[in-house]
Amino acid sequence: MNNLMMTDSNTDEPTMSSREIQVVIGSRHDTVKLTIERLADRGLITFTPMAEPTPGGGKPTTVYHVNQRDSYVVVARISPEFTTELVDRWQELEAQTAQPKLPQSFAEALRLAADTQEQLEAESQQRQLAEKRRDSLQVTVGTHRHSISRFARTFTDVNSMKTKTDLFALGYLYRQGGAYRVYRKFSGLFEEKIEEFTGRTEIYPTESGKVLISDLRADGFLTLLKRFQH
Repeated sequence: MNNLMMTDSNTDEPTMSSREIQVVIGSRHDTVKLTIERLADRGLITFTPMAEPTPGGGKPTTVYHVNQRDSYVVVARISPEFTTELVDRWQELEAQTAQPKLPQSFAEALRLAADTQEQLEAESQQRQLAEKRRDSLQVTVGTHRHSISRFARTFTDVNSMKTKTDLFALGYLYRQGGAYRVYRKFSGLFEEKIEEFTGRTEIYPTESGKVLISDLRADGFLTLLKRFQH
């Protein structure tokens, strides 16, 4: 099988098809194509879809062509242990088509595979953190109507007596006549309400405001109780 080809007559950049990558790593073709699509969605690689005859006849199949650098990214995502086989396959294909060897050594290929794997692992950790934060937020936020201080008390480590001061320092609130008030531009985050019995103005976070407070806590912008301070 020889799926090495030129996709651009101006650059003469050789590419490898998703079918060829499938053969090298022994994976399913649809798995390889899905991986290519996901990596392209993240802006990590580019690919060119092309219709090619199906082995044994039948309806043509769509395969994706990627350049040499991107082929390493794909293999690093699916089966990084096949990096050596991919390097060997590129050398075979280049020799078969009498193309000069591209300036990419085995060491560079391994470095690219390692860098890509680190990036993917970092993205995975970020997604897990975001999911954990959302799950925690669903439990905390709920649909209850809480004042800022009362909502802050739902977090066991936050000093709820300092939360308004923290929001003031961060520029979400201002002081007027000894009381905290909400800037108009942040009315979508906090609502002011005059308490019926005390006549005092209390501030209530909206659902978006609760998300903000939760994020500020997670990012370390809220004052914690002394026993949680490091």
